[in-house]
Amino acid sequence: MSAGGLDRLAARLGLRPEHETWMMMSGLVALCALLAVGLLVLPLFGPRVAALTAVGVVLLIFIICYLICIPRVLKADGALHHVTKNAGRGRS
Repeated sequence: MSAGGLDRLAARLGLRPEHETWMMMSGLVALCALLAVGLLVLPLFGPRVAALTAVGVVLLIFIICYLICIPRVLKADGALHHVTKNAGRGRS
């Protein structure tokens, strides 16, 4: 996919440059974490434990990334403000 295609896709999804930074940073952290798992867990506990640890670490990093990015996208679009504003109306 070309750079222009990626820009159009990001615009269609509502992603702004700060979201790309968070996502890129989480990818870099995941790569560093995999290196740490390979150097520390693999020699001490073996390949099976290292593989499970690597999958768990990468999933955790990407879950944290999306927990940071999704509320920012909703807040930037005004959707989160609309939801929280209407949630308070049901209370007496």
